[in-house]
Amino acid sequence: PHCHAMGQWQISGEYEEIMVAPWIFKEGQNGWGILARGNVAKPEFNTYKLLNRLGNRRLAATGPALASQQDGGGFAALVWNLADVQQAPGFPGASSKRVIVGSRKLLAVRLRGAQAGQQVKVSYVDQERGSPYPTWRSMGSPRYPTRAQLDTIRKAAEIAPPELRTLDARGQLVLDLPAEGVALIESV
Repeated sequence: PHCHAMGQWQISGEYEEIMVAPWIFKEGQNGWGILARGNVAKPEFNTYKLLNRLGNRRLAATGPALASQQDGGGFAALVWNLADVQQAPGFPGASSKRVIVGSRKLLAVRLRGAQAGQQVKVSYVDQERGSPYPTWRSMGSPRYPTRAQLDTIRKAAEIAPPELRTLDARGQLVLDLPAEGVALIESV
């Protein structure tokens, strides 16, 4: 079976279950919805963007990975560092505490059939990269950012251009992923 469409139960974090949320951003709230008000991409939304760059033909992969062949013969592989996020009990949004159970990991990714010295593109999404939160926090974590602040946050939340990496002699590269981090490796 193939998945033709997918969506979280709550695409937008604008509404809570019992009210219109009295904030645009709130510490600890980043698990609710994939877009903040003002069309600000959260890491969850950007992860879907990376998934969309996978090809249509699945390739064999082991470990925390999903590999595919892209149209035109290239490849793409998504790897991740899964973590458990414990939600605070009680009303949604009542607590600003967000507990992540997991740690940073170095993932050695070997690409079968790749040659030593081959270059690949790597894109990242985690709570720091492809995320509005670092910029929002640097502004003092305003509950209601101004329009200018929102423009700055929206730009900072975009996925950075891929970095160019070179595979080692064994056709592999090592990725440093924080808990909840994902990386997309694509052929050049």
